[in-house]
Amino acid sequence: MCFCLGKCFVNAGYACIASTNDPYEVWALHHKNHYDLILLDLQMPGMNGFQVMENLKETETGYFRYS
Repeated sequence: MCFCLGKCFVNAGYACIASTNDPYEVWALHHKNHYDLILLDLQMPGMNGFQVMENLKETETGYFRYS
C-alpha cells in the first residue's frame, strides 16, 4: 500500500516521500524534511494518528492553540 501511494505522489509531483511504521519517528522525519503533507494511520503501535498530530502541533515553531 505505501509503495502504491508513494508512486502516486511522485507522479503528482511530490519530491520528498518517506514512510515509517514507527509513530515516534514521524517528528524526526518531519523536522528533517518539513513535509507539506503527512498521512497517518489511526491504528499504529504505541500511538494513534491523532496523538502523533497533537505531538507535531505542540513541537512546531509558532504553534498557536485556539481556545
